[in-house]
Amino acid sequence: MKKKGISRLFKPVEQKKVKGRKDGLCNRGICQSPDEVVFYNKGTRKYYCPNCADRINYANKDHPDTVRVIGEKWLCKTDDGLLPQEYHRKKFEEEIGELNGN
Repeated sequence: MKKKGISRLFKPVEQKKVKGRKDGLCNRGICQSPDEVVFYNKGTRKYYCPNCADRINYANKDHPDTVRVIGEKWLCKTDDGLLPQEYHRKKFEEEIGELNGN
């Protein structure tokens, strides 16, 4: 039995337009989450959600070609250069600031 996921909500042509693009669908086929797709992967030149970006980063952080080819050990970052953990911390601090009226 085939699992129903987010990809079933989009027609193949629509899915192709947004998959892997910033604020579209996560480029990872098993995921395709539409939430916070803001992490650019320098290797694939596509965008990923925070969970997949984190997995990709940790799976490749010690691979010698990552540093040699990309120039650093983290493949996925936001356009501002934030890693997934830093991105979540920044969002959390912004939300707390809003709640406190700052």
